[in-house]
Amino acid sequence: MQDASDSTQPGQLEQFIQRSSAIPTPHVTQIEGPDGPDTPPTVPFPSALELTGRQETALVERALQRIADLEKETGRDRVMQSEWYARDSFNPEIHADSWMVKRTRYEALFANDLSWRPRVYGGIYSESNLTVPLVRRITRQMIARAQNYFFATDPWFAAEPEGMEDSALAAKIGRYLKWKLGKLSSKRNKERSIRHALVRGECVNKTSYTVRDQLFDAFVTVLADEQNQPIMAADGEHITKGDQWQPDEFGQSVLARDGQTPAPAVPNWQRIKIKKRHVLFEGPESVPVYFKDFLAPLTALDLQTADCIAHLYDKPVIDLVNQFLKAGMLDMSTPERIKEAQKAVDLIRAMSLNTSAQKSGVNLAARPNEDEQDTAASQRYGQSSDTDPIAEIAEVYLWFDCDGDGIQENVMVLIDRASRRPIFYDHVGNLTPDGLRPFDVVRVNEVENRWYGQGIPETFDSSQQVVDLMVNRWNLSQSRAGRTDFWRPDLTLEGQADPSLKMNHGGTYTAKPDADPSKILTSVYLQDMKFDRLQAMFEFFMQMAMNESGVQHANDGAAIGMDTQKLATGIRNMEKAGQELFAPILSDLEPGLEATLNRELLTLLANLNKEEVFRYTEGDATITAAVNPEDVRDLTLDISLLLTRYKGEQQFQQMLQASQVVEKFYTLPPEVQAQTATFYQGMVKALDTKLDAETIISPLAPPPPIDPATGMPMGGPGMMPPPAPSAGAPPRLDSRKAIAAIQPRPTGMSPENL
Repeated sequence: MQDASDSTQPGQLEQFIQRSSAIPTPHVTQIEGPDGPDTPPTVPFPSALELTGRQETALVERALQRIADLEKETGRDRVMQSEWYARDSFNPEIHADSWMVKRTRYEALFANDLSWRPRVYGGIYSESNLTVPLVRRITRQMIARAQNYFFATDPWFAAEPEGMEDSALAAKIGRYLKWKLGKLSSKRNKERSIRHALVRGECVNKTSYTVRDQLFDAFVTVLADEQNQPIMAADGEHITKGDQWQPDEFGQSVLARDGQTPAPAVPNWQRIKIKKRHVLFEGPESVPVYFKDFLAPLTALDLQTADCIAHLYDKPVIDLVNQFLKAGMLDMSTPERIKEAQKAVDLIRAMSLNTSAQKSGVNLAARPNEDEQDTAASQRYGQSSDTDPIAEIAEVYLWFDCDGDGIQENVMVLIDRASRRPIFYDHVGNLTPDGLRPFDVVRVNEVENRWYGQGIPETFDSSQQVVDLMVNRWNLSQSRAGRTDFWRPDLTLEGQADPSLKMNHGGTYTAKPDADPSKILTSVYLQDMKFDRLQAMFEFFMQMAMNESGVQHANDGAAIGMDTQKLATGIRNMEKAGQELFAPILSDLEPGLEATLNRELLTLLANLNKEEVFRYTEGDATITAAVNPEDVRDLTLDISLLLTRYKGEQQFQQMLQASQVVEKFYTLPPEVQAQTATFYQGMVKALDTKLDAETIISPLAPPPPIDPATGMPMGGPGMMPPPAPSAGAPPRLDSRKAIAAIQPRPTGMSPENL
């Protein structure tokens, strides 16, 4: 039996190329282009962006040249290998502070990996490489606080379609969006975005609509005709025993799911083998892109206006073959399809020259981030054998004048970097729902007029270095301190016989008769005189860093010696100050998270191609509803997204202020209420336009006047008129009895007993 690991065993790709050897290489013909004789393009996937061979080559060369420029500009070419700091090409004096090298250092520092420090910094770190995890502690607590702030509630976002006349439909769409994103990894991906943004300064999220499925053979029992051939329904699917039938308007029994296919008089069921498709995952994904695999100009204001951005990832070539087969690219039924098949096979042959080695930064990293869900799209592809080649795909977005008319166009092109062959290209407006590049940046400490930010490790890097230098100096001095022995072998009889006698602990020596044994061997113990001063210094720097970060808690006081934190007042003041200092971090994170979520929802609605049933709870009831493509298609959806906890705080403050306005209004006399009602109604509307200000602020009617003669309220709105006097002389009433008449009386007392 042949060993499975035998290198002579052909791989999957090689087997495919052997089977497709009958498909010839496409014939290059001359065409008349806008600039004279030209050749057809080589790209196998057609799109709305139609180029000639010369225009296609110019686009590809421009994209590859910009990638090479950006790799040098960002320093990617210096950090691609796992032990980048140990390579001869790395010069610490030149490369240590380059953009991508710094982010690599901060990632390693956060992971408590200091293997790079002796090579990058040298000096004392070559002798002692200890660290006080100051930056790691600050960053971890900031990550925990930010994640708790944005995602502690459920649901953690609010989606409100605006500009729709049908409020019920808008509410249903909002419920559907919450239900759908609850099924995806949206929350987890955004928690990772916060982590990466705080460590590096920024995290680039890429949003795409992903479909992962599998095809397999299965035996099923289907309805067949008299010739035992399967009967296909109007939707193109087989009819199984589980399908329902219903009468149509003429009373004939038809298939319930299409309302057209008539039921046979005598069903003929046949067991056949068919190809089935099982969808493993379908929906939008906003995935953090590994920072070494994303390139953008460091001088760009944002990713949409940058002249070029690129996402680099690995893709087994056999996966591209699967895509071609599923898309029907290798169909040879018509002359046009033959040309497409020839281009597809020719591209696969060119890409088969790639090696099986990993090429992307995420796969070359010594410490990949967390798990495969946290990486670029390249880690989501299936495993390939060692013999199957892996291509480095460059997904490039650039502004480029493709057709030579002088107008730059926003285009995307997929390129195999090894063969320099294009796989696909098109206008960005045809690829995304909003016509923008599918990338959003979550960042903190925004750098002015730049698309990136400054991470927490970079902010406190100077404090970390000072503290670590002090600790390592103290550690080095302690390691060299201890006991020093002074040995006089000439004062021993053994030393007289052997002048080079070595002291041997545990040995026995004979002192000369006139020698003092205490002078033969003397030990001097070295004492550390610097520890107290060093401890005070690095505690001072730790205290300054903690105070600036705003993440300090009471336990830090014991480490830094802050007696005020042992008091409740000091702890409350520290908590309040920490919230104030941390608020800018939350403000920086929110726009990027909101933009990513907005793009995710738009991508979901744009790809809704069938009715989807969902469930939601309302009180104690579980309600089932459905969203159809017609509900969201051809509509201008203005989706306003506000993270739930922030929205709740805003609503609480607005309602609190509104309640204070209402309380103030109703403490005024009714006469003043009537004069100022419009003013107070305007204040309520300014706080929340959804409130019915006229109903909430409504002046009360003034109380009726009191008759001084009777002490009774006079006639007025809502009051009974006084009784009419009887004929004859008017009755006389004692004023004391009048007052007593309106006082509360015990049970059983009547006016006659007054």
